[in-house]
Amino acid sequence: MSTLLDNLVAALPLIARLGGGGVVLTDRRGLCLVAMDRQGQAVDEVETQVLEFCRRTAESGETQGQTDPVSGVEQVAVPIESYVLYMSNVSKVERRNEFFNVLKETLPLIARVAGGEAVLFDREGRRIMTADPALGRARVGPGTISEPCREVMRTGKPNIGSSRSIPGAMAVRIPINPSFGFGFNNATAVRQKERLLDQVKSTRTGKYSWEDIVGRSPQILQVVEIAKKAAQSQSSVMLVGESGTGKELFAQAIHNASSRSHGPFIAINCSAMPESLVESTLFGYEEGAFTGAQKGGRAGLFEQARGGTLLLDEVSEMPLDTQAKLLRVLQEREVSRIGSAKPIPIDVRIIATSNRDLPQHIKAGRFRPDLFYRLNVIDIRLPPLRERKEDIPEISQRILDRLIRQNGRFISAIEPSAMERLQSYEWPGNCRELHNVLERAVNLASDDVLLAHHFSGLSAATAAHEFGTPMDPPLLAGHLAETEHSVILAALKRHGGCRVDAARELGISTTTLWRRLKRMRIDDQPTI
Repeated sequence: MSTLLDNLVAALPLIARLGGGGVVLTDRRGLCLVAMDRQGQAVDEVETQVLEFCRRTAESGETQGQTDPVSGVEQVAVPIESYVLYMSNVSKVERRNEFFNVLKETLPLIARVAGGEAVLFDREGRRIMTADPALGRARVGPGTISEPCREVMRTGKPNIGSSRSIPGAMAVRIPINPSFGFGFNNATAVRQKERLLDQVKSTRTGKYSWEDIVGRSPQILQVVEIAKKAAQSQSSVMLVGESGTGKELFAQAIHNASSRSHGPFIAINCSAMPESLVESTLFGYEEGAFTGAQKGGRAGLFEQARGGTLLLDEVSEMPLDTQAKLLRVLQEREVSRIGSAKPIPIDVRIIATSNRDLPQHIKAGRFRPDLFYRLNVIDIRLPPLRERKEDIPEISQRILDRLIRQNGRFISAIEPSAMERLQSYEWPGNCRELHNVLERAVNLASDDVLLAHHFSGLSAATAAHEFGTPMDPPLLAGHLAETEHSVILAALKRHGGCRVDAARELGISTTTLWRRLKRMRIDDQPTI
C-alpha cells in the first residue's frame, strides 16, 4: 500500500501540470493527504481538510464528476483502492475568467474601431455584454439569444456575414472557448452613411439666393458685395463664421448667382462623416473595392457634382489623410475611385466652410497649410449676430413669417420692450438660436403679440452684463438654465436627435451633453 501511495504522490506534479488545475489525494474519509497547484507545487494549507465529494466517491467506488453551478469549475474524483484522486480545472476557469474580463474591458474599443455594436455571448448564443461606439464602457446585455451566435458556438467556427438586424451592415462572430465568444458589426457606421447619403440627396440644388440674406447693416452689406463678386469667379471660396451665421445660405446664393447655377449643388458635412467613409463618399469606389461595396460601384461626390458646386461644410473636421487626397484632386483636377487606377476628370467649383480658426488648426497640426491656401482663394468672413444687432428686427420678422406658415399661428408684432431684449442679448448661437427662441415664444404666446416676458431668459441673462449690477444667484441660475435648455433642444432638433452631432456643434463632449439632459430631465430624447 505504501508503494501505491508513493507512486501516486510522485505522479501528482505531472497530473497537476497536465490538467492545468489543482490536484488532491485523499483517503477514503475524504481527508486531504497531499495537495498541489497547477505548477505541481505543494499546497500545505489544504492538507488535513476533508472533501465531502471525495468521501462520497470512496463510498460509491465509482468515478464521480460534478460542475459548480456558480463558478463553472469542473471536478472529478477517482477512487484508487484506499485513496481518492481529486482533480479540477479551477486554474483553467480562472484564466478563462481573466480573459473574459480583458475582453469585457476591450469591448468599447472594439465597438469604436468597428463602427458598430460589440457583444460577448455565452455557449447558447445569449448576449451577455454589449458596447457601442458612443458608450465608454460595456454594459450587461439584454440576454436575448442570437441564432448565428449559437451556431458559431455549436460548430466552433467563426462566421463573417451580413448583420441580421441592420440591412447593409456586416457582422463578425468568433468563438473564444466552449464557454463564450464575441462579435461585432459596423451598424453605426452604416447608419451614419445612410444619414450622410440622405443629407446629400436632400441638397442637390441650391434654394437660396441674395434675396434670402436679410439685413442692411454695413457688416452684412459688405459681405454680400464680396460674395457677389465671388459668384462671378470660378475660384474656390472659404466661408468662415461661427455656427448659425448662415454659411450654407451664402454658399447656395453664390452657386445660384454663378455660371454653374444650372448644375448640381451638393453639400456634405465633413464633421458628420465617419472617417472610414470620407474617401469612398468623396471619391467613389468600384465594385468589389471593399467588403459591402455596392454592386456596380458608386460615383463619388466630385463626379456627382460635375458642372456644379460642391460644398465642403466644416472642412476643418476632415481627417488629415483625406486632406492630402483632396489636395491632390484639386491640383490635378481629376479623381480616381477606390479600387481603380483610372483617373476621371472633374469639373466642379469648391466652396468650403469652417467655424474654426483654421490658422490655429494649422499651427496645431490638424489642418494642412497647402490645402488651406488652395481652398482660401476668396476668403469671406461672416459676422456674428452680436456684431449686427440692428439687423435683428428684420431677421426676426423673416423668421416669424416662416413660423407662421409652418405652425398656423398668427403673430402680428413683437412689442418694443421685447425687441429690446432680443437686441440686448449676445446670441452665441447666432441666427439658429434666434430662430429657436422665437419658435418657443410663438408656442408660448396666448395672443398675437410677442411680449417681453416671452424672452425673460434672454433679458435676465444679459442684465448684469449691460448694467454691471449683480443679480440674485438663484434667479440668474434659473434663467441661464432656461436658455441652456432651449439651446440644447434646438441643437438636438437640428441633428435629428443625434447626441454626437449635437454635442459637436455645442462644443461639449457627448458625456457632458448626456449629463445635462439628465439634469434637465430630458434624457429620453431620441438618439441615433
